[in-house]
Amino acid sequence: MDADLTLSITANVSLADPGDQVLLYAYARNLGNATATNVTVEAPLDPNSTYVWSFPNATYDPVNRTLQWTVASLAVGGRIDVVWTIRIAAGTADNTTILCRFRASYQNATGAPLPPKMVVTTVRVRAPVFDPQLRPLQATAEHGDVVIAKLFANNTGSGTARQAWSNWTLGGNFRFAYIEENLPVTNVSDGFQVTWSNLAPGPHSLTAHLVVLRGMADGLSMTIQTQWTATDKNGNRLVPSTPTRSVDLLAPSFTLGMTASAVQLNTTSRFVLTLTVRNAGHAAGIGWLNTTLPSGPAFLSDNGSMPRSNQGRRYSWTIPSLAPGEALLLGITFGSAADTSVASFVFALEFTDGKGSPSASVSGPRIDIEFIAPATGTVPPTPTDLAAWVLVAAAVAGGLIALVFLWRRRSSDVEIEDVFVAGMGGHLLAHRSSGLVPYEDEDILVGMFKVVQDFIHDAFAKGTTDQLGSLQVGERKIIIERGRSHFIAVVYCGQDRGLLSERVRKVSRLIDNRFGMALENWSGDLDELRGLVALLPQIWKHQPRSRASVKPDPATRPAPRDPSAGPEGEAKADGPADPGGTELSVDSAK
Repeated sequence: MDADLTLSITANVSLADPGDQVLLYAYARNLGNATATNVTVEAPLDPNSTYVWSFPNATYDPVNRTLQWTVASLAVGGRIDVVWTIRIAAGTADNTTILCRFRASYQNATGAPLPPKMVVTTVRVRAPVFDPQLRPLQATAEHGDVVIAKLFANNTGSGTARQAWSNWTLGGNFRFAYIEENLPVTNVSDGFQVTWSNLAPGPHSLTAHLVVLRGMADGLSMTIQTQWTATDKNGNRLVPSTPTRSVDLLAPSFTLGMTASAVQLNTTSRFVLTLTVRNAGHAAGIGWLNTTLPSGPAFLSDNGSMPRSNQGRRYSWTIPSLAPGEALLLGITFGSAADTSVASFVFALEFTDGKGSPSASVSGPRIDIEFIAPATGTVPPTPTDLAAWVLVAAAVAGGLIALVFLWRRRSSDVEIEDVFVAGMGGHLLAHRSSGLVPYEDEDILVGMFKVVQDFIHDAFAKGTTDQLGSLQVGERKIIIERGRSHFIAVVYCGQDRGLLSERVRKVSRLIDNRFGMALENWSGDLDELRGLVALLPQIWKHQPRSRASVKPDPATRPAPRDPSAGPEGEAKADGPADPGGTELSVDSAK
């Protein structure tokens, strides 16, 4: 019979946190019938543990990470008892299993090796696990808005975190207001810090209220960042993470364009500068249009309804709130310089969101106007240099007509194409069309009608009540009929034998009768003019199959032929006009 060793190992705990010490007790007993010789017992260490101490004092092999005890002989019934302590390594992952092994090798009395023995016990590691998520509740915001940002810091592990910190960096984009939870908060440079204690497994969250500081930078990506740091139960720091999100800033972004009715004219003429202010941003804005007039030209009037002020030659217009994508057209009439010279015009536009942001500015193009001496000769100078005026008026009217017919560019028979009704300030009130193609800038188009009328009146009808009555380019014509507080512009092809003009005058009188008081005291609300657009089909002899709205509706169908055209409907009005030419007529006010 030979020696026979029996082994046993026990740990003082079955669960442990990283950094915990685990006490292990093991023994080897000889239950055989002979003495065991050259007995060696060993305790290999798990890779996620480190050696602390042992009793009796073991020999430690750092290469193989093994504790070793030796006994020369172990009699029948004898035993070897050993105790050692290990520490769970910091950073050991949640649910890791620590293997605690105890093994023995020995020989019989004659020195022959006997089969080795080994026993194992395990300890499971519990640790906190975090994957923080930062989620702003809105994707866009304007200056002064409150952005609510939620931080979800759920502990999905099986261990408790002794402490955790959330360090928020706001990058000058936001101002910290408050958090909804009852947690310690410390204001730090460019942000704030929140501290947690004893975060057990389960959900945890934080709700921060942040005020937008940025302004006037449309589309700016405003970053919100928080660095999340936590410890395990023993205070060992876990790997930090930095969730980052952004909110896009909405702000106004104004552009300024300018055109001139002429860049060279004589010293007795008038000219018009047309400025277009457009909000290309994603939030409403207000502004101030400023200029200092050069010496020589004199400000006469403008067609705007916004407040205007001036100090000497410095003029300023207050731009009302413009919604995103909205445009404002302003026509300014000037008298020429008395002497030959060149005058440079530059306008600057300051704008802001109206919410306290510092204003931004943009400059428009520079336009140089040259003033030349009027031509001398025996031709009566009433008005001075009539040919030049005709060229200027034709250029302005041609630009308007080109804009109209770029919109309505198609072949047609005798027909009415469009009817516009506008206030005396150039604001579109109603539009009826037989066209199939919608036009996005009809407000600007009607504003140009107003600018052309004012310019022609100032240039040709000084001291009279005469007004622009019609325009013609090629086969297309425009009738303009003025009422007390409105004007109607009708775009048509063919030859009017008086019936169309009479119907236009009739509709104008109906507008005066039914909406005269409303127009004289109009607040800008189109609901006050409900029913006006329903009068426009009377300009067609029969009901046109078309759309009718203040803003164009793309669902349109062609209007019927104008019955006033007669059998010569295929002919050009007033004889064979040059299709590329422009004609204007000035009628006495009715």
